[in-house]
Amino acid sequence: MVQPPVQPPSAKPSSLPPKRSRGKLLVLFLLFTLALAAALVIVARVESTRRERILVKPTPAPVAPPVTQKPAEVAVPSAPASATKEASTVVLPPSPANNPVAERTLALLREANASILANNAAKAEELAVQAKALSPSDAEPRFMLGHAYLLQGRYADAIPELEAALRLAPLRPQGLLDLSLGYYLAGNAPEALELVETLIRVHPGFAPAPMQRALILLALPDRQEDALAAFEAVLAVQPDNAGVHSNYALVLSRAGRHDEALAQIDAAIALAPAQPSFRQNRAIFCAKAGRMDEALEALKAALTLASARQRDDILADPDLAPLRDAPGYAEVVHGFDSADVMPFPAGPSQEQPAVSPVP
Repeated sequence: MVQPPVQPPSAKPSSLPPKRSRGKLLVLFLLFTLALAAALVIVARVESTRRERILVKPTPAPVAPPVTQKPAEVAVPSAPASATKEASTVVLPPSPANNPVAERTLALLREANASILANNAAKAEELAVQAKALSPSDAEPRFMLGHAYLLQGRYADAIPELEAALRLAPLRPQGLLDLSLGYYLAGNAPEALELVETLIRVHPGFAPAPMQRALILLALPDRQEDALAAFEAVLAVQPDNAGVHSNYALVLSRAGRHDEALAQIDAAIALAPAQPSFRQNRAIFCAKAGRMDEALEALKAALTLASARQRDDILADPDLAPLRDAPGYAEVVHGFDSADVMPFPAGPSQEQPAVSPVP
C-alpha cells in the first residue's frame, strides 16, 4: 500500500514583523520621542515665562546718559529776502579765543554779511576777498564771496568760487543752492537742476530748494508738466508766498490755462500789491487771453509802481508785443520815461530763482 506522502509540519507563525516593518516602527518611535521631548521643552519654557511674569523684578539703577559736546555753529552767507524785503538773519560762529587771524576773518565775514543785508554786494565782495586772503583754507569766505558775485550778476566768477567752497565743506545747503542758481543764471539749467535735486535728497527739509527746483523746471521746455506739479507742491506748503503764485501763474499761462493764470497772479498781487512785476505779468496774461483793456490797465499799474530802470525793462518786454498795437497803448505809456522816478520801492522780479531765498 502506498502511503500518502507525509506532509511536513507547518511552521508556527512568528509573532515578530518582518525586518522592513520593524525598521519603520523604529523610525516612528524615534520621531514620537523627539516630538515628545520638544513638547516638554515648550511646556517648560511657557511655565518659566509665566513665573517670570508673576515675579516682581527689581528696578535697575538709572544710568546717566553720555555727555555729548554741542557742535559749533557755522557761518552761512545770506542776503535780504527777495519779494518782501525782509532782512534774513545769519548765524555766525562765536569769536574764536586767542586766534587773531580767525577773529579777524570772522569780523570781516560779519561785516560782509551786513553789507549784503544793506544791498551793497560790492562792499561784501571786497570784505570777503580780505577774509579769504587771511584764511585760504576756510570755506566761509569763499561762500560769502560766491554769494556776493551772484548778487552782482557775475555768474562766471561765482561758480568756481562756490565749487571751491563746497570742496572744503561738501553738501552745505546754502552753498549748493547758490551754485545751482549760478549755473541756472549762466544758462546751464540741466546742471542747475541736478544740483538742486541733490540738495533736496541730502537736505529734504531745506525750505528754499523745492521753489528753486520748480523755477528751474520752468526754464526747461520739455519739463513744463513737471514744473506745474512742482509749483503745486510748493504752493500747498507756502500758500502765502506771492512769488510762488506768480510763477505758478506763468506755468499755467504757458499751458494755455489763462483764467487759472489770472487767478494766481491776482492772488500774488493781493499778497504783494507794490510788486510791479506781478502787474506786468497780469498785463501779459490778459493780452494772451484777448482782454486788452484789462491788459492796458495792468500795464499802467506796473509802470506806476516801477523804478525808472524797471520801466525800461517792462516796456522792452517781448511778451508785451501784442499789446503795443492795441488802441490806447500810446496813451498808457506816455509820460513814463527814465527821468520820472516813482516813490514806490520795487522788489526783484519773481520770474527767476531769487539770489537770496529766505532760509
